[in-house]
Order: sequence, then structure tokens, then C-alpha cells
Amino acid sequence: MTKIKILFKNFITLSFVFIILSCIMVFGGEDMTKDRTALYNKIVQSGEYSDVTLWGDYIAAVSKDKHDISYTFMGSVWVDIRLDSFAESDIPVSHNTVFTINDIESYGDQLYAACDGGLVIIITDCQKCYKLKKKSVILI
Repeated sequence: MTKIKILFKNFITLSFVFIILSCIMVFGGEDMTKDRTALYNKIVQSGEYSDVTLWGDYIAAVSKDKHDISYTFMGSVWVDIRLDSFAESDIPVSHNTVFTINDIESYGDQLYAACDGGLVIIITDCQKCYKLKKKSVILI
């Protein structure tokens, strides 16, 4: 009987340690660090995105199919950027327009997405302020 109690106690202890370590991995640890460069490198090395860039306090990334942009603060939750509405647009755009995004770069608080056909999407923290420009060169 004593061996069963000891085994049960060890099992409970190991289970408790496993739960604590799991919580640290999910809610703390590396994703909670403020070191953007380390998180950026981790995301780039993951190979999950076609392009990744630092954007202020965020990290922005282009999906593998090059049609979507998402951003994250801590690396665990990603927010999709909607590319179906623009404050200014040099071409007509419908809600089902699909852009092929070749590169993203940030400058100040803006994110620039270079697309096929010489299109450049200018993304800000205000979704109602997004711009779609038909240019091969944008003066910043």
C-alpha cells in the first residue's frame, strides 16, 4: 500500500510540475519578452511567412501565398490586416480584390506593401486611412 501512495504522490507532483511548465511556455517565457529582434528572428527562421518586417512595436508578416498581411505584438496572437477598403485608391477596388504582396517594409508608423502591377499599399494604425497607390516609386 505504501508503494502505491508514493507512486500516486510522485504522479501528482510530476503532473503539477508539467502543468506549471506548460503555463510558463504559453503565458510567459520567450513570447513575453520585449526583445523584438529575438522574436523577429524566431519568426523569420520559422519559414511560415514569405516576408517579415519590424513595424514599430509590432512584427508584420506576409502569408506564404503572398495575399495576406498579419501583425503581432508578442508572437502568440496574430491580427489580420484587411485589405479591402482604402481611404484613397488610384484604382477601383472591390471587396474580393486579391493583391499579390511581394515585399513589406516599414517607415515610421506606416507599413508599405509592394504589390504586383506597381501597386503600393500604405498601411497605418488607422484602417480607415489605408491608401492604395499605383506607382513603382513612392517618395517618403
